Amino acid sequence: MQRIVIVALLLGLAGLVISCQQDPLERQQKEAEVLSLAHLVREQAQLLSIEGVMLQKEVKLNQDTEQLSLQLDAAGWAKELSWVSDADIADPAKRALYAYTEKEQDGGFVLRQYTKKDSDAIGVQQINLLFEPVLNELKQVGIRIAEDNAMYQAARQIDLLFAHDDAGEIWLQQYKIAGSQQIIMQGSYDFSISAQVIYPEGIPFH
Repeated sequence: MQRIVIVALLLGLAGLVISCQQDPLERQQKEAEVLSLAHLVREQAQLLSIEGVMLQKEVKLNQDTEQLSLQLDAAGWAKELSWVSDADIADPAKRALYAYTEKEQDGGFVLRQYTKKDSDAIGVQQINLLFEPVLNELKQVGIRIAEDNAMYQAARQIDLLFAHDDAGEIWLQQYKIAGSQQIIMQGSYDFSISAQVIYPEGIPFH
């Protein structure tokens, strides 16, 4: 009887050790799932291609402004949101270049932040993911990007706002892109895109 108890205790301790060893990996896998912007864009492209969804956006380049109203298929939405999917850092090799922090915000919202360890490096500098506290639903995505090469320098900030339906599905509500670009021999440009997704009636967002 004593031997059985000892064996059971040892097995229990072994299970505890294995569980503790798995926790960091599980957390990393969870981070990677949340962080996959490319996957998020693929999902949005399919959802937003339903009948009746319209995209209204204003595009500014220096002093020039253009108003657009579009209805896009899945391929069109994927192209429209390609700046977001291009910023994906879920690949382990890319992920290793970023420091991860998690901060509680006003109202209990949780900010998960990925900041490039080398602040002088080009590319995606920071990704901010804001989650609603109760159901852990994604509400906002913020991406800061810097580029610098022999031909041009550029910086841009991308912000997306989401809502959820009663089934917990994520739906893009609006996005904004603002930035500047300096091209050799051509001068500098300021640009912005402000876009709103217009849905047909009947989708209960919260």
